[in-house]
Amino acid sequence: MTSTVYVNVSGTWKTASNYYVNVGGTWKTGSAIGPNVSGTWNGIISNILSTNLKLHFNGNNVDSYKGSGTSWTDLTSINNNGAITGASFIYSDPIGGAFDLDGTDDYISVPDDASIEPSNADWTFEAWINVDSGASGYNTIFAKNAPIQLYWNSNKLELYGNDTDSTSDYDLQLASGSNTLAVNGWHHVVVSRASNVWKIYIDKVEKATTTASFTVGDTAVSAYI
Repeated sequence: MTSTVYVNVSGTWKTASNYYVNVGGTWKTGSAIGPNVSGTWNGIISNILSTNLKLHFNGNNVDSYKGSGTSWTDLTSINNNGAITGASFIYSDPIGGAFDLDGTDDYISVPDDASIEPSNADWTFEAWINVDSGASGYNTIFAKNAPIQLYWNSNKLELYGNDTDSTSDYDLQLASGSNTLAVNGWHHVVVSRASNVWKIYIDKVEKATTTASFTVGDTAVSAYI
């Protein structure tokens, strides 16, 4: 004997397997269920693509972070674990777990490893960020010294790349455009390189692209968030 659970949606009985939830007076189902991002309810991808991941931190996964301690566990088999300095862990619905960095001396460092060297390969880096109002200057989202840097600066994302550790002549300088990243709201940011084509995305929208052919410099330093 099997049992089916039903839920009444606006006077109509639905099977619970459809996962219905009322969002702002509207019933959502399936991929329409998700967090409120900058005033808009967005669906989520239930399964994160894990093929060839070199680094995977997740504040919502207790296997990655249990809510206390100074180590953020990499969920890949490579174990590129992060060391937390100063940043505080916060949890709120519907976003879940996140780290709050003060923009001055808080950071998360990942020891140098060949697996996270951008080199000359195709790659993608993505993160969820929420910028405080009043934040200014260069705020590091991800950087591994001068050869590869992703910043939030003056309401936009800026991506820099170089084939050496020198900052005098960057091989890549790409910006998302002014006022493209509103403060006090969660945003999904992505930078990618594919066959020498570099792109920046914010909340699934392509904001900038350019072509640059070079091998990103390999420096024996930690990566920083």
